Amino acid sequence: MIKILSSLLFLIALAIAGADRAGAHSAKHEVSPGMKKQHHSMMIIDRQWKALKRALGRGDRNGADTAAGEILKASAGMEDFILHKNAGHHSRFVTYCKEFIESMTKLRETLPEADLNKADTLLNPVRSKCVQCHEIFK
Repeated sequence: MIKILSSLLFLIALAIAGADRAGAHSAKHEVSPGMKKQHHSMMIIDRQWKALKRALGRGDRNGADTAAGEILKASAGMEDFILHKNAGHHSRFVTYCKEFIESMTKLRETLPEADLNKADTLLNPVRSKCVQCHEIFK
């Protein structure tokens, strides 16, 4: 019984330590309120991206539209994010943000008529913008 309680207490301590670091940046610097907002926005985008893919997989146009709308809402102001990695390339970052928003908007606009059996064809232009930006700035 003591071993079980010790194990549970250890797991709880790990969970608490992990929660304290939630939103922490991988670099060893202070996380500003602006950076916390960025992390929060990216968490929403990630969560809604997964919801968008699931909705497309189910053929759920309304669910896909809702998720795409939430992604666009969370992307508002993205070009003002504070860059720590490759911060000297902010204009490039702004370009990537605009391209991401344009491709996401285009995806959303095509949803009413899109062949949902070809979800990857819809998602790939947006996905490529995420990858392009994350390779340099994340």
